[in-house]
Order: sequence, then structure tokens, then C-alpha cells
Amino acid sequence: MKKFKIIIVSLLALLAVPSAFGQGGFYTNLGYDVSFPMGDTKDFISPVSFRGFTFSGGYFITDNVAVELRWSWHVFYDDIPFDVYEEGTRAISGKQYRSINAFPLTFGGKYFFGGSGLRPYVGFGVGPYKTRKRTEMGIYYVEDRQWHFGLTPEAGFIYNFSSGVGLMANVRYDYMLESGNVGTQQNISLSIGFIFSGGY
Repeated sequence: MKKFKIIIVSLLALLAVPSAFGQGGFYTNLGYDVSFPMGDTKDFISPVSFRGFTFSGGYFITDNVAVELRWSWHVFYDDIPFDVYEEGTRAISGKQYRSINAFPLTFGGKYFFGGSGLRPYVGFGVGPYKTRKRTEMGIYYVEDRQWHFGLTPEAGFIYNFSSGVGLMANVRYDYMLESGNVGTQQNISLSIGFIFSGGY
């Protein structure tokens, strides 16, 4: 948790940097995420997650190219009906509660098309992902906490409302490599939020 506090403080610090309009401008983005599990993630938890957000900070090195640090938090949850579950020679009956908390921290870049108004973009990021995968059953639970290496391509757009404030919407694909007892994790997220700065 201490590491995540440091990350949040570092990203918030970007808000204190004065906006620079045009080339060389800083920006920050806060978005609400809806995530769709895929692959092993969906095998464990199938419902769509409506509990997620993304906070990112970036810097335009040219009018069309930006580098960015992104931090997200996605919560997947499901409850499994009462049943008898077998593992090897053991069997236990009850209702299961499953959850996955995923914390991507990626660094990457974006390429923006156009010069004003509506600006589509494509991007790519890589970095560490922290996952907490948990199964509860009665008074018992099993929890795996792992760091993964992951990558995330994305595409979206920004739309400038006024000087320094705009709308950002995108779709991202998060792919986390297998680590420890936690297999490959995947999800697609739709994000919408606000972007603050004059650098776009």
C-alpha cells in the first residue's frame, strides 16, 4: 500500500505543474473505467466490472507525440452459488466469493492526429501490474498476491471543451503475463473522463 501511496502522490504532483500550451505541455487525466474480463480472468470471474478508474499524467514532447505514466485500479467480483467443490481428494461445500484487484502501472507513449478540436490517438504502454486474487468460502480464504509484467495498447480521442479542459475517451487492452500461482490475466477497459492542460 505504501508503494501505491507514493505513486498517487507522484501523479498528483503533476497537477501542480503549470500548463504549457502547445508543444511541451503537461497534462493529467482522470477517467472512470468499465472492464470486461477475458481469458483466465473471465474463467475465474465472468461479470463485467463497473468498479475502476484511471489516473495518468503525460507530457507532449511534440504537438503530436506524448509520453505518459498511467495508474489504474480495476476490481472484478463474483459470487458462486452454493455447491460442492472438489480439489484432489478433498471436497468442501459452500458459497464462493471471488475477487481480483488489478493495479496497472504503465509507462508509454501516445500519437495524436489532428491539431485542434477532436483529436484521435493511438498509444502503447508497458510496466508492472500488481494483482490480488482471492477466493472466500465460509471462514476460509485463499489469496495470491503477485507482480506481473504487462502491456497495454489503446486507442481513443480527446475533445477540447475550452482552454485547458477536455474530454478523453479510450479503449485499452491490458495483458499481464503469468506470475507465481496467478495465470495470464486479460481485460478490455472502456474509459471516459476529463483531461486537464493546454498541451493538447
